[in-house]
Order: sequence, then structure tokens, then C-alpha cells
Amino acid sequence: MKKFKLITAILLICAVLLTVFAACKDNSNPQPGDPTQPTTKVKVAVLKGPTGLGALQILDTPTEYDVTVCAAPTEIPGLLTAGAADFAALPLNLAATLYNKTNGGVVLLNVNTLGVLYLLERGGETVKSIADLKGKTVYVSGQGATPEYVLNYLLEKNKLDPKKDVKIEWVADHAALSAKLLAGEAGIAVLPEPNVSTVISKDATVRVALDLNKVWSDATDGGKLAMGCVVVRKAFLKDNPDVVSKFVEDYASSVHFVNGNPAQAAVLAEKYEIIPAAAIAQKAIPSCQLVNITGSDMKKIALENLQVLFDADAKSVGGALPKDAFCYGVK
Repeated sequence: MKKFKLITAILLICAVLLTVFAACKDNSNPQPGDPTQPTTKVKVAVLKGPTGLGALQILDTPTEYDVTVCAAPTEIPGLLTAGAADFAALPLNLAATLYNKTNGGVVLLNVNTLGVLYLLERGGETVKSIADLKGKTVYVSGQGATPEYVLNYLLEKNKLDPKKDVKIEWVADHAALSAKLLAGEAGIAVLPEPNVSTVISKDATVRVALDLNKVWSDATDGGKLAMGCVVVRKAFLKDNPDVVSKFVEDYASSVHFVNGNPAQAAVLAEKYEIIPAAAIAQKAIPSCQLVNITGSDMKKIALENLQVLFDADAKSVGGALPKDAFCYGVK
């Protein structure tokens, strides 16, 4: 009897030890695909508007990516410097500024948005070239930012003095300028997408007089006007090169999807509040110049554009042009 009790006790102890061992093994070695195991999501920040449109498929992959949608560019630097974002889609000049302010702490992955600026005319067809702006009043939002530098550059390239030959009226923001145009208080205005599509959908007398992307190309012998990009934190890139490579692939796939399926992408744009209404997003996407330019082409386009901004105001790019290390995958 005693021998039986002893054997029973030993078996019970072995069973307990096996259970504990199995539990420890499960916790320390999670099996692939086990939904009960925690996963670390990659943190991404994007802007509302065209700069964020290219990332719509990434926003729609919540199991892998934790995406923060920001209303203003000023929100993004803090997220990157605090490590609350590993990747970010933002204006190109802000990326350069961050590079300078963080001593090379961000790396440029791509140019994701070309020129989204258009010159609109309400109730007439008097403007067919930049030269036609001489003596006219142009309403613009974005003083001290890319729209101002681009417009001044294009005026000067067409032998017009922005201070003498054209009267430029600055408006607080794109929404206020859109309202002014619709109210008939502005006849000629420079606006980006999706504001362009919104205004035209509400007033058929407003037309796109000039695509400033094309005007830029003409003024720079085929150059491209780059406005948006994607960056990664340098520290994150160093520790997670494979994750960065996968993100680059996922982003390329996302841009391809958005450009090729504007109706489906528009639904996601509204869902994730990148553009308020799907109907407007669908009209705007073809004019948003969404691209995924990487490597040496990215470097060439980015640095050419940053040089223009630097020449206009060094502070617009953080006081200096970024060095070669700014560009991912380029030696």
C-alpha cells in the first residue's frame, strides 16, 4: 500500500513538472502564426491629403502597422523624435529640416508625391501661361512654405518679379482660400489637391488654368516638382533593416494599388480620414501625382528641389542641404 502511494505521488509530481515545462516552453518559444502571441506593430505616421494617400493599403493592414493620421505637418517631428513613429510620410522640405535638426536622424526612403499645386481661374480664360499673370492678383495659401517658394521660382523663371509684376494676396490656409474662390472673392488662386477637386465640384465656372507640375517641368528642362516623401528613423533602420525592406515593398504595392484603383482607394481615403469624402478622393487621386521614386532617381529629384528651396530661404530646409547619407540605398 505504501509502495502504491509512493508511486502515485511520484507520478503526480512528474505530471505537474511536465505541465510547468510545457507552459514555459510555449511562452518562451511562440509558434509562428499563433494569434494568442503578442506582436510588435511597426509605427507609421502619415498626413491627411495627398502625402498620405499612397499609404492607404498600409493603413488597411492593422495587424502589421499602427498608423497615426496627422492633420498638420507640425505633428510629425515630435512623433519621430520620441520614437512614436518609425516611418513617416511628410513634406520633402520638412524631411530635410528634420535631417539637419537631428544630426542625420532620419533617412529618405522615397519621393511619394510630385506637384499637387494648380492655378485656378474663376469665370474666365485669361491665364494660359505664367507670363499671363503679369499685372494680375493671385491668391495663395502657404506663405513661408513650399507654395510660396514654388510660385516665386516659376514667376522668376518666366521673367516676372513676384514683388512688382504680380500682386500676391496671402490667405491663411487652403480651406479659407477655397471658400474665398467659391464666394467670388478671388478670381485666380493657387491650390493643391484635393481642394482643387472640391472647389470645381461645387462651381463649374472654376477651371484649372495651369498645372504647376508641368510648368515646373518646362522651367527646369524636364525636372520634377517633388513635394512629399517617406522617411524612416535612422536608429530604427540600423536595428531593423529587414523590416525597412519589407515596408519599402509594401509601400510600393500600396501606391500601385491607389493609382490603379481610384474608386476602391477613395473608399479607404474616407474611412481613414485622409480625404473627407470618397467622391472627392476619387476625383482627386488622378491629379495627386502619387509616385514611389527611390534610389538614385529619388536622390536627384529630391536634391534638385531642395536646392531651389535652399536658394529661396535656407531655413526652409533646416539651414543646409542634406548630405548623401540622407538617401536610402544610394552610395
